[in-house]
Amino acid sequence: MTAVALAELLHTKKRGIHETLNSLRSVLDDPESQGLRIRLLHPTFGDFLLDHQSCDNNLFSIDRKKAHRDLFTDCLELM
Repeated sequence: MTAVALAELLHTKKRGIHETLNSLRSVLDDPESQGLRIRLLHPTFGDFLLDHQSCDNNLFSIDRKKAHRDLFTDCLELM
C-alpha cells in the first residue's frame, strides 16, 4: 500500500503517515515516490508482530482476525 492510500484509509494526512513511518525506518521502507508501496525491510517482522508468543507486548502485537476485520470495514467505508 502507498502512503497516500494508507492516509486515505486511516482518514489522516499523508504528512502524519510519513512522520510515523520515519520512526519505523529500521523495519519499513517508505519510498519518497508517491506511487511506490510501503514495504517491510525484514519479512520476519510481520511474523513477529502476529505471533503472540514472540511479541508479548500489547502495544505491538497484532490480532490477525481483528486487523483483517478492521481493514475490511475501513475499505468498505472508503468505497
